[in-house]
Amino acid sequence: MRDINHTKVFTELWNTADQYKIHLLRGGARSSKSYSLMQMVFLWLMTGRIGDIEQKSGIFAIVRNVLPALKDTVLRDFINYLTEMGVADYVDHLKTRNTFEYNNRVVTFFPATDESRLKGRQNDFVWINEANDLSWYEFQQLIMRTGGCLWCDYNPDNPDSWVKTELEEKRLEKRKDVNLMISTVLMNPFLSDSQREEINNLADYDNELYEVYTLGNWVKFKGLIFPNWDIIEAKDFPGNALKQCYAMDIGYNDATVLLHIVLDDKPQLHGMKTLYIDEVFHETGLTTADVIKLLDESPVRNSRIIADAQAKSFIEEIKRRKYRIRPCKKGP
Repeated sequence: MRDINHTKVFTELWNTADQYKIHLLRGGARSSKSYSLMQMVFLWLMTGRIGDIEQKSGIFAIVRNVLPALKDTVLRDFINYLTEMGVADYVDHLKTRNTFEYNNRVVTFFPATDESRLKGRQNDFVWINEANDLSWYEFQQLIMRTGGCLWCDYNPDNPDSWVKTELEEKRLEKRKDVNLMISTVLMNPFLSDSQREEINNLADYDNELYEVYTLGNWVKFKGLIFPNWDIIEAKDFPGNALKQCYAMDIGYNDATVLLHIVLDDKPQLHGMKTLYIDEVFHETGLTTADVIKLLDESPVRNSRIIADAQAKSFIEEIKRRKYRIRPCKKGP
């Protein structure tokens, strides 16, 4: 195994591992938070150690919100790192399950949308990548099944996130079993000068981006179409709302997406109505047969589906399967 080049972020991760239940890595872009976590997972797989924690067998789960994002980021990077470190041939990689095993230690990757694994067997350690993209409910399902430590990394781009309100504020103050690390680009000496300059120069044209991606500070972005929003569970949607439907955007290289949309006509805060949106599925590389299978597994059989007007043959094929699907009307 080759020598490991690491940053200050990795050093703090390693030295504090046994001191807290939850480790929060809030940081800007290219601050090495995800890469350092990957190195930590790698060392546990190969040695059975994380700092002063010694666990010679067990399961380390790496979770992200959806499978395409997981495959394109941390899973791909982990596979490349095994090769870079010269150990890929010694690790048993089960591609169908995205697991890696060495000497009775297992590293497994899965999306939060995989409920059988989210609510399945206990994990010894968990790393939630881009934790902001998961719900509070999904986090709770993971933490209650984690025997050891749990790590979260994230950019501070939504100050209403449960990561901030429930962990950085409430749990850190009450239970004191949370370690908050804030990392910036200055902590990563391995960046090129041009990369570092680009991130530092964000202040020249967008101060909000500079605060989030350079300094790692919480910021609510201005100019949002829906500035007042919150994350809830789909089961908490109003059951008696009269206006609801499903919306579908069709792609292949781009994702095919199905959303459940509910409008509550009863005025809520400041006399405004409330719009509820739930992402039923969001996947790339889907054929028509794949989409039909996903629809068959979703509670949409007797509901209206408004779809991309350009996908005429797709809509017709879905309609022949007895779904209430029709093209959307574009324009004002």
